Amino acid sequence: MTKLESSLKSTPPRILDSYEGLIDGLFALSCHSNTQVRSSGFGVIDYALTRFGWIVPARVPRLLAAIQLDDEGMAGNFGIPSCAQLSKNVESPRVRKRLAEVIKGVCSIVSVSRAIKVMLDDESTRFNLAKTLCGTEGLISILPPEEIQKMVYYFH
Repeated sequence: MTKLESSLKSTPPRILDSYEGLIDGLFALSCHSNTQVRSSGFGVIDYALTRFGWIVPARVPRLLAAIQLDDEGMAGNFGIPSCAQLSKNVESPRVRKRLAEVIKGVCSIVSVSRAIKVMLDDESTRFNLAKTLCGTEGLISILPPEEIQKMVYYFH
């Protein structure tokens, strides 16, 4: 039995869990409300995914669900707040701004070359990505007016 096989069969917490936790923490930082923290988190994610690319495929459905506002029961999964829960309280300008910050972080992660490579590898994931990006009109309509231009840039 190789070291990898024995590591995968061991009882939690496993060594690989710590790598996943590190990436999930970076995902959370990329959705942070502070611009500098979000930018720094994204910069580290870009590099980290070149080393830990095997983590990306399990996280792609979660990222796309956040953009689709279809992540109701997924609050905190993989370090990403639930965009569906945030979108329910759009009367508050503070919550709308927070939703925009989370979506910017998610879009930044989706735009990483390793994530794009994973999404374009499979026909069903490629279709889901196209459907997600084409269906962002409802999301853009609930964002704060000052964020709309930025979000259109992120989506295109």
